[in-house]
Amino acid sequence: MNEVRTVTIRFEQPFTVTVNGEETLTESQILSSAKEEVIKILQKKFPPITYMITSGGSLTLEEAIPGLPIKDKQSGELGIIISINPKKKLPIDYILNNGQSMVGLPASLEKIHKRHKLDKFVAEREAWRKDVGYTKGDTAFIPTKEGVTPIVFNKVTKSSYHVFPITHEPTGTYFKLTNDQLAMVFPTRKEAEAFQNR
Repeated sequence: MNEVRTVTIRFEQPFTVTVNGEETLTESQILSSAKEEVIKILQKKFPPITYMITSGGSLTLEEAIPGLPIKDKQSGELGIIISINPKKKLPIDYILNNGQSMVGLPASLEKIHKRHKLDKFVAEREAWRKDVGYTKGDTAFIPTKEGVTPIVFNKVTKSSYHVFPITHEPTGTYFKLTNDQLAMVFPTRKEAEAFQNR
């Protein structure tokens, strides 16, 4: 029986190649020639790499969007993607439902089935955290025109907060909240609905 495995390969060094050609070459023509040179190099001598092999289907970097519920393949824990930085070796910041903040590669995560209710990704905040305020990775609920939405805090500064909706189909759009607007953020769906229905 065949088993799906995902292999993530990262080259330890970037490729730099020299391309000869007319001065009138366009950027796309130069890039195309550079790709051909890289393929020639790879066929002659494969460079040093780091790799990871995982079983089953994995998330790709393109699919990784803040607010997406995921499963950590190593621990089996469910969580939410907080942020992505493709320039980092471990480009995905995510938080598990047990409150543990993590970083990892897309191959170490998988999308979860839509049958998982989104509300279970919103962790109850401990009493001491309420005094601290919201920080990156915190979750809550916010009333919107479409109804009450679970959110994850992505970027937190002294004057603003970027929060992404927690959804199985994230688009990359977020709400930018000010300190005054935090009064519309609630730890439970019930509180957010009460505020919306008043």
